Amino acid sequence: MKILVFAFLVVVAIAPTAPDQCDQRWAYTKLGKTNTTICENYQLGSLLTCLTYFTSQRDRLCSQEHRWCYPHVLNDWLNANDGWDGTTGIKWKVFEKLNIRLLECTTDYRQIIKWYNERIVERSIILNIHDGNLWVFADFVYPERISISNPRDTRESTVEKNRILKACRIEDGNWGKR
Repeated sequence: MKILVFAFLVVVAIAPTAPDQCDQRWAYTKLGKTNTTICENYQLGSLLTCLTYFTSQRDRLCSQEHRWCYPHVLNDWLNANDGWDGTTGIKWKVFEKLNIRLLECTTDYRQIIKWYNERIVERSIILNIHDGNLWVFADFVYPERISISNPRDTRESTVEKNRILKACRIEDGNWGKR
């Protein structure tokens, strides 16, 4: 029993947590080509933070080589690699340089459940909620709701299926190659 408790504590300690979109280390960083900051821009700031969370899962220690674990660093990389589509979004194609791909998006909740049940380790689901104004990371999918990591408000831990505007599946092509 003691060994199991210890193993659980170790796993919890190294598991990445969703970064806070308004963390003081990057909250006031100008977001892409917008006139707003990572913290002020709900939609793009939360999308950037979700992508940061996804990349941090790839590299749990956030090494110098793969320090995409911080929104301001990923924002700078997107700026340097022409990764922003004006003030409206991210050019997904640029992520191929990091071997990350946007596979597909859906509005069908049954498809979200199917993706989740596939449990392919290198793939993750991000959700667009609050009338399209916020992106969150899907943690667990249930028949009527999804447990989420919300970069904007950690108190909001679930979202009802009828509040999901769109879900997108992203993939890490490098998973298992490190």
